[in-house]
Amino acid sequence: MALEIAGYDKLRKQQEEGRKKGKYLGIGLSSWIEICGFGPSAATAPATGGIALVESAQVRVFPTGSVAVYVGTHSHGQGHDTTFPQIVADTLRHFEGERVVMISFAVMPNHVHALFVQNPEWPLEKLTQSWKRFAARQINKLLERSGNFWQRDYFDRLVRDGKHFANCVRYIRRNPGKAGLNDGEFILYESEIARTIELLRSQGATSC
Repeated sequence: MALEIAGYDKLRKQQEEGRKKGKYLGIGLSSWIEICGFGPSAATAPATGGIALVESAQVRVFPTGSVAVYVGTHSHGQGHDTTFPQIVADTLRHFEGERVVMISFAVMPNHVHALFVQNPEWPLEKLTQSWKRFAARQINKLLERSGNFWQRDYFDRLVRDGKHFANCVRYIRRNPGKAGLNDGEFILYESEIARTIELLRSQGATSC
């Protein structure tokens, strides 16, 4: 009865349609009460001796191109597993067609891979800064915190040729599977160009 009132079947259909477009809809069937941040340090300092009782978050960018996101919250059905990755995915496509053209990306629980073409008027450093600022604002809002979220450095690599481009697309596509992730535990976006890579290969054509 509760599922019928909530329109569970309709939500499942919306979830399936969203996945086709690279968006994941989390459906929660439980509630949870947890002790987390008690408030800003300005309010809790008198009782804690200056210790801030707020949630924490840290992002590390490694030389391999992987990005690890650490948050001081536990997922007990609140939707963190889908909400945080979706924020990152939406951020990567927020300036689509204006500052960047996204070819492919995979957002996983502990790192992100992205392949894109940037607008020459938007240097990579400026583009990356805009992504970080937008995502940090959204995630910090959910965590009810403020301050630095991303590390300052990042890792980038230029695509050398058509073969390298195709290999990058395949690597991003296969990475969630190699990490042992199941459907719903990652977000994979592929543009029309990226989706043709395997098709060209199966027809015997080159990927260049």
